[in-house]
Amino acid sequence: MFGIFITERDGQPSVHVLVDDVHVDRFQHHGISLKATQQVIVRSCSVADATSVGPGGAGYGIAVEGHPDERDPTASNDSRFNVISSNVLNGEHLRHAILLQFPTHNNLIADNVVRGSLLDAIDLHGEGEYLNEIRGNTVIDARHAAIALGNSGGATNHHDASGEGNWIHDNSLTANSVGIAVVLGTPHTLIEANRIVADADSLVGIYLEDAPDTVVRDNVLVSSGQFEPFRVDGENVDLAGNQVE
Repeated sequence: MFGIFITERDGQPSVHVLVDDVHVDRFQHHGISLKATQQVIVRSCSVADATSVGPGGAGYGIAVEGHPDERDPTASNDSRFNVISSNVLNGEHLRHAILLQFPTHNNLIADNVVRGSLLDAIDLHGEGEYLNEIRGNTVIDARHAAIALGNSGGATNHHDASGEGNWIHDNSLTANSVGIAVVLGTPHTLIEANRIVADADSLVGIYLEDAPDTVVRDNVLVSSGQFEPFRVDGENVDLAGNQVE
């Protein structure tokens, strides 16, 4: 089911764990899974080739999870302060490469390389994830969005908006169907200084569908073919100082 699974015990989180230079493949559920952890670092690992990419949580490369509907940052098993950095994920057989789920917060997703994914590559899964930083990542050839906040889920597991205050910056996103998507009422997101390069099959650079109080600034979008640099459906969005080439 899992390559590496780090979690709580008796309501106490696992803390101060380092997962370094590990290769994981041929798993069903999550390659590396952090559930109710604090100050866990996953770095310089590689993840590929899930054996299932179906619904219900299969085929996630690296997952960071809180508890459903648990949003008390003083809770002993609160999910926070985890770092996912400098990993390489081959998304050809991954549903999502890196996923944050439930109200996990103040995590850093940085300097990872993702090549392909069947759905959104770096995904805040639409269950209240808040105050996370996603920076310096390289995502290439995702079939849906390179980075997505908010997720509708499926017929059985319904999701919704991600939480507030997530910061998406200085990422390099190339030849993905969508560069960055913020949907379903996810509020107060800052999207800045990203470089989004389209290919002939890319559809949208930055897609905002009901993303109140989102600020999009100083991004560079390189157009090609049928590509729309911006698609905005909703109000209260600030598009300032972006460059379209």
